[in-house]
Amino acid sequence: MAGAGLQIVQTSSGHAVELGAGRELAVFRIVQESLTNALKHGRSGTSVTLHLDWSGPGLAVQIASSAAGRSEDSSVTSASGTGRGIPGMRERARLAGGWLTAGPDGKDFRITAFIPYGPGRRRQRR
Repeated sequence: MAGAGLQIVQTSSGHAVELGAGRELAVFRIVQESLTNALKHGRSGTSVTLHLDWSGPGLAVQIASSAAGRSEDSSVTSASGTGRGIPGMRERARLAGGWLTAGPDGKDFRITAFIPYGPGRRRQRR
């Protein structure tokens, strides 16, 4: 995605935990769709921040893309989640036992997801 014009800054806090294949795939696809949406609705040079917070009872994922990079054809309907991308991400999070919110946040468009670690998962440093 960086090669396509997104300026991505990734940070994390806490210690990574093994999520299991299903939950790991859900997180991967949520991040992938979020970056795809930022590229689709933004312009070249759109900045995106991605933060993974491993410090709680599950993984909290926050993705924010700058509204300054939004193109003129980005409509309210796209931001409100009437397409398939955001509802699909919500469903992935729900099936993994978590939740997802998406919408405007000041000058950014923010996606926040929470995926619980699951029963019997132990924290592991990576």
